[in-house]
Amino acid sequence: MLNALHSQAEPSLAIMDHVFRVSALEYTSILNPFARARPLHARFDHADTNVRGWQSESVLASLGESTPLVRVRSEREIQDVGHLIEISRFISGEERGISGDKIIHRVPGPIYVMDHRYPLQCLTTSFRVQQLFFSRAELYIPADWELRARVLASDTPVGQLLHECLTDLYSALEQNAGSIPISLVERFKALLKVALGVPAERGDVRTQMRQIVFEKICVFIEQNLGNPAFSTEAILGMFGVSRASLYRMFQPFDGVRNYIMHRRALRAVLDIASPHAFEGRQRAV
Repeated sequence: MLNALHSQAEPSLAIMDHVFRVSALEYTSILNPFARARPLHARFDHADTNVRGWQSESVLASLGESTPLVRVRSEREIQDVGHLIEISRFISGEERGISGDKIIHRVPGPIYVMDHRYPLQCLTTSFRVQQLFFSRAELYIPADWELRARVLASDTPVGQLLHECLTDLYSALEQNAGSIPISLVERFKALLKVALGVPAERGDVRTQMRQIVFEKICVFIEQNLGNPAFSTEAILGMFGVSRASLYRMFQPFDGVRNYIMHRRALRAVLDIASPHAFEGRQRAV
């Protein structure tokens, strides 16, 4: 599995789906290539411990559920997985410990980014967690960057988009029939790079981010077409973009004000043309 992440090839749509329903002791053997894991008890209860994993040419993904365990990553594991970046989001449970000299405390809610180049010692309660593994090269992360304890919350425009994209990605994975849209993986990578502040070495990062924000703004506009007080100020406040950036996004439509005006006009025509538009008036007569 780990060898797949050394590839620099363009990500494939093909996804290999693996389902394991195992004991707590067996579950730790799956984790051991990433960090030596030991369950706090070795009950052979397959109902409490299971993992589903997906593998493509550029990413490993898993949805794991287990009873409490201890994880330790030493130089032995770092030699094999030091090139990986782990992205985790806890659905339930929590993890406490230390990565190098950084204290970690991971709980449900945020997205956590962890660099596998550093030693790890942590204790995890009973948990359910989503995890993605990318190579540093795949994300164009500079060699001198440390990502031991990065926390990406959903309280910023980029963070919100990143969380929504991760939810969409896992929905696609869980429903997959052997493949998922490549655009979904590329979108998540682009958002992650922006959230981490990775320098834009390739144009796709800024382009993807601008397109994602543009699509969200268009949805926001549609939801507010009936609000007479709706203005560009609401968009600026909601998405944290500058006036110049907003203008560039809607330049093909002669500006955002013009776009909103045309969308309102179209909505009015569609409402008038609706067969139900005059039902209430007819009943009143």
